[in-house]
Amino acid sequence: MKPAAAITPAPAGPGRRRAGVIAGSVLGISLLYFLVGSPGFYERFLGSYTEGGSYGFLAPSLYHFAVTLVLFFLVPAVIIKNLFRENLAAFGWQLGDRRAGLLSLAWGIPLVILLAWLSAQRPEFRLQYPLFISRLESFPLRGQNITVFILYQFTYIFYYLGWEFFFRGFALFGLRDELGVGRALLFQAAISTVLHASKPMPELLAALPGGILFGLVALRCRSLGAVIIAHWLLGFFLDIFILLRPAG
Repeated sequence: MKPAAAITPAPAGPGRRRAGVIAGSVLGISLLYFLVGSPGFYERFLGSYTEGGSYGFLAPSLYHFAVTLVLFFLVPAVIIKNLFRENLAAFGWQLGDRRAGLLSLAWGIPLVILLAWLSAQRPEFRLQYPLFISRLESFPLRGQNITVFILYQFTYIFYYLGWEFFFRGFALFGLRDELGVGRALLFQAAISTVLHASKPMPELLAALPGGILFGLVALRCRSLGAVIIAHWLLGFFLDIFILLRPAG
């Protein structure tokens, strides 16, 4: 009797290799972000460079936004353009279905405003937001502080742009064909939830369903535009409601 021939696995196709690069990059970049991307990292290792300045209290947050933009947008964009030789539009960086995007914002904006208002009533959110608040005794929204707050919120957009491109664009759009929509949704939402570990508990608990919902909206719109706007507005209104809330 002839011995059975050994079964050799089929070589991984280009789709599987591409998915492996994306999944590995998401895990590796997320770990690096967790280690060096927080405002706390800036305060521990770089804070001495901006101590004493009039607006030094903003430096850790601005560092956090910049690292998010570099690691979560620029690095994946380089991988997409130079390694995959693909267009960013395939990862949601396009207008997509404009009607679907507008409809999503029509119900999404009232929802995020409500969530922001409810969150602002909770002390754990008021201790952490706005992100610079722990470095100040108070930040009344009047006079020059209004200009500072507007500029701060403008830079906040770049944080959300990076966050949504990384999870809903690079991870979700990049993995859906190989993993399937369901598993790609869970993968990106699970990793983003882990990175919420230092956030208030209600935010941490909402991160997984929120990540899935944002992913579904991005897929339906074939674009990241609506989720970037909605996510930024959530942060913006949370900050506004906290700062306008009477003390006590």
